[in-house]
Amino acid sequence: MKRLITLAILGGCVLRMAPVWSSIFTGGYVNFASPDAYYQMGCVAKYYAAFPHLPISGNFYHIFAAGAAWLFSAGHGSISFLEHFACFIPVTLFITSAVMVYFVGKEIFSPRAGLIAVFAFALLPGEYLGRSILGEIDYHAFEVFLSTGAILCAVRFVKQPRSLKSLLNLTLLALLFYLYNRTWPSGSLIILPVLASFAFYKNWKYGILFLTLAAALFIPATYMILKSNLLTMATTAEAQSGFTGLFSSVHIIIASLLLIPKLGDKFRWPLFSWTLVFTLATIIMRRFDYYLIVPLSILLGGWLVTLKQSAARIAIAGIVFIGCLPGYVLYQKPMVPSPAWHEALNWVRENTPEDAVILSWWDYGYWINYISGRVAYVTPSQEAARIKMVAKWLLNSPPDERARPPVTDGVYIIISEQMVSENYLEAIRIWADDKESAAPLITRLFGGDIEGYRLDYANDEIKVYEVRNVQEAR
Repeated sequence: MKRLITLAILGGCVLRMAPVWSSIFTGGYVNFASPDAYYQMGCVAKYYAAFPHLPISGNFYHIFAAGAAWLFSAGHGSISFLEHFACFIPVTLFITSAVMVYFVGKEIFSPRAGLIAVFAFALLPGEYLGRSILGEIDYHAFEVFLSTGAILCAVRFVKQPRSLKSLLNLTLLALLFYLYNRTWPSGSLIILPVLASFAFYKNWKYGILFLTLAAALFIPATYMILKSNLLTMATTAEAQSGFTGLFSSVHIIIASLLLIPKLGDKFRWPLFSWTLVFTLATIIMRRFDYYLIVPLSILLGGWLVTLKQSAARIAIAGIVFIGCLPGYVLYQKPMVPSPAWHEALNWVRENTPEDAVILSWWDYGYWINYISGRVAYVTPSQEAARIKMVAKWLLNSPPDERARPPVTDGVYIIISEQMVSENYLEAIRIWADDKESAAPLITRLFGGDIEGYRLDYANDEIKVYEVRNVQEAR
C-alpha cells in the first residue's frame, strides 16, 4: 500500500514539475508561474528579509513560506536561495495534501478507497493541478492543505469516542481553521458549512457552533467578495463560471453523478454537503475547482471500492480518464516573463529613479514591481478606475487630469510586442470603453517615436519610453 501511495505521489510530482521546469528555470533567471505568484513572492521576500522579527498581523501563508526558507537556510540564505526554495513550496504542499487525502478516504471508506483517492488527487487535471505546479507561489495550494487537514481532523473527531485524542483533533481543527482564516478570510464562508455538517454527527452543539461562526462571518465575507471588481472578474479567466472551463465542467459533472449513490454510511450527508458546496462554488467561479478535486477524489475512491465487479471499476476509471484527457493534451504553460522582459526590467532597475512610476498593461504590474523594484501604476489587483484611465492613455494618450500619475517626472511606459496584438488591444478597448480607436497610442509608439515620449530602451520584444512631459503627452 505504501509503495502504491508513493508511486501516485511521485507521478503527481512529475506531472507538476516536468512540463514547466524549462519555463521556471531558464536563461539564468528564476521565474514564477503566474503574475499573481510574483505578488506573493514579493510579500514573502519582505517577511524573509525581516525574519524572525515579524508583524503580528499579516497573511499566514507569507509568514509560513518565509519562515520555512529561513529555517532551511539557517537564516543566511540569499534572495536567489529564497526564489529557488519557494518554487518547490506548491509541490511540497501537494505531497502533504495527498497524504491527508489518503487518510480521509481511509477513515471514511477503506484503505483501498484512500489509495484510489490519492491517485485521482495526484493525476486529475484541472485548477488544482495548475495551482500546485512548480513555481506557482500563490496561496491556493496552501488553502487546500489547510482545509483538507481541517476535514481530516473533523472526520477523526467524529469517529473517535470522547477521549484525549478526540480533544486533540478538535484542537488541531480549530488551529487549522484559524490559520486558514489568516490566509484567506473570505474562504471561511465556504469551509464553515462543510465543517458544520461533520460536527453535527458528533454533537449537535458543535454543529450549531460552526453554523453560528458561518453566520457571523457571512456579512464581512460577502462584502469582501462583492468588493471584487466585476469588470476584473469579467476579464479574468479564473473568475468565470465553472461551465466556461472544460476541466472544471468535467469535474462538476462527475461530482453531480457521485452525489447520487448512498456512500459513506454515517458520513453520507457530510460528504454530500462537502461535494455540493464546492460544486456550487465551482459553478459560480471556476477557480474553486481546486477545492472540488478533494471530495471528488475521495468519493470516486469510495464509489469504485463499493462496486463488486472489477470490470465496472475499470470502465468507470477509464471514462473518468478519457473525460479528463484534454487536461493533459491542452496543458497550458505558465505565464512567465521572457528573457527579454527580464533584460528590460533589469535596465529599468538600474537606469530609472527609485521613485519612478511605470505604466504598462495591468497583467505585467507584479512583474514590474518585483523584478524592477519600481512602482507599477496598475496591477492585477488595482481598482477599476485607475485601470480604465491607463487603458484610455494607452489608446489615446492621457485623456484628462485624472489619468495622470501622482508625479510629473520619472514616468515611463513599457510596451511589449504582445500589447500591440489584436487580443490585447481588444481587452484595452473594453476597459477604456472605446471600441472605435483606429490608431492606438501604443501601436504608434511601438512603430516609432512620438512627441512627448522618448525611447530609452528597446530589444526585440520590449520598448521602454520616458514620458518627457505629461502635458506634452496629452
